[in-house]
Amino acid sequence: MLNSFFTFEWRNCSSRYIAVLAFLWSILKVKSLELNFGVQVSLDAAKVVNVTPRYAKLRAGANGSAKGQIIGWENIELISDRPLETMLKEFRQLKEEYPDRILIASIMEEYNKAAWEELIDRVEQTGIDAIEINFSCPHGMPERKMGAAVGQDCALLEEVCGWINAKAAVPVWAKMTPNITDITQPARVALRSGCEGISAINTIMSVMGINLNTLHPEPCVEGYSTPGGYSAKAVHPIALAKVMNIAQMMKAEFGDKDYSLSAIGGVETGGDAAEFILLGSNTVQDVVCLKRLVSFF
Repeated sequence: MLNSFFTFEWRNCSSRYIAVLAFLWSILKVKSLELNFGVQVSLDAAKVVNVTPRYAKLRAGANGSAKGQIIGWENIELISDRPLETMLKEFRQLKEEYPDRILIASIMEEYNKAAWEELIDRVEQTGIDAIEINFSCPHGMPERKMGAAVGQDCALLEEVCGWINAKAAVPVWAKMTPNITDITQPARVALRSGCEGISAINTIMSVMGINLNTLHPEPCVEGYSTPGGYSAKAVHPIALAKVMNIAQMMKAEFGDKDYSLSAIGGVETGGDAAEFILLGSNTVQDVVCLKRLVSFF
């Protein structure tokens, strides 16, 4: 059975739906584990105050149409603002209830060796099975050398991977950004620096559009906006190409190693996941189904 890793950001929803979505998310976490699917949740750093709204939708058909199918999302959230202790508590609870299931923690931290070491230590104490390092978020406070700011700089990536792999006692995956000319370059550096796996892709830097009635950009926060990460079905062909490139590089240069490639990008059906597998990925991550759940509200 394919492993599917679900990520959900609570703050992307209107506050009046939080209780309903919290209930639905608790069911999804449990059901995914009961079906022998892994669950991935993101750690927060609790260092920012996020704005609302943080999402914009792209629908098939005329721009701004309220009837077309949603094919793309833009997200301008900085990092998760859920308390770290809440995340750690959930990790422990999941491993206690489903000890034979795989739980992978996806984490991101500033360019600070001591902070990375502390975060890894605290996460590993919950019993997680592996760590995914976010070197790829295009809007995750790059001024603090977080996310794609690391993944786009191979020298910086090599240094931070060295810190992480010297500390971590569980397998480490490096999550790659598509916002780079050659995605195989940072993937190669991560593997040579001790990572056991690669995951790709994260979101694509984008501007969702302009509301032609208000002349404001989307998503609009009091008349202002900023470029953010683009995801969902529309990015699937791009993700397929990036995953294929990494798979070819891994086979050619690391074929004698038992490394893993986890594919991400616009997975809505089993067929979408199968395409990634056929191109060389070992696992597939899925978040589009949860974004569709949010869009329902």
